Amino acid sequence: MAPAPEVSARRAAAPPERAAAVRRYRLAGAVYLLAGSAAVALTLGADLVPPLRSARRFLLVPGLAVVVALGLIITLAPSLWRWPWAETATRWLVLALAVASTVRTLLFVLSAAGLTLHVVRGSDFELSVVHGNPQPLFLVCAALTVLIALALGRAGWGKSPSHGR
Repeated sequence: MAPAPEVSARRAAAPPERAAAVRRYRLAGAVYLLAGSAAVALTLGADLVPPLRSARRFLLVPGLAVVVALGLIITLAPSLWRWPWAETATRWLVLALAVASTVRTLLFVLSAAGLTLHVVRGSDFELSVVHGNPQPLFLVCAALTVLIALALGRAGWGKSPSHGR
């Protein structure tokens, strides 16, 4: 039994490497959306905000909205890839978020050990480490952000059909 003509035409229009890239980006968007939302919810729900930043705890709520929006953008972006600039923009967004997620993982690991990086802005840029209470629950957030970084890195640094990489 032969497939319907329209199904065959769609398969011919989407080469396997392009379909694989679309799957990688959609998976990365879903992981970013779900794992990122879980990390923010865990941070809020378990009150894991470091004491020095407790006054800015309210910023996690709009941060959750940004995580949801970026997750949806990454998931839906492959449908816009008929324009070359859209694929390039998606790739750079995903690469930037992969690097940011890696940094976020390191910060979660430091927080789990009871260490918080504190940036002093002034005439001189100063970075200091503040000791606090260890919070092992931050390791769960670190594991979530490792998943995010891996999924985003796989999508962003994977082979791109239009760029030949």
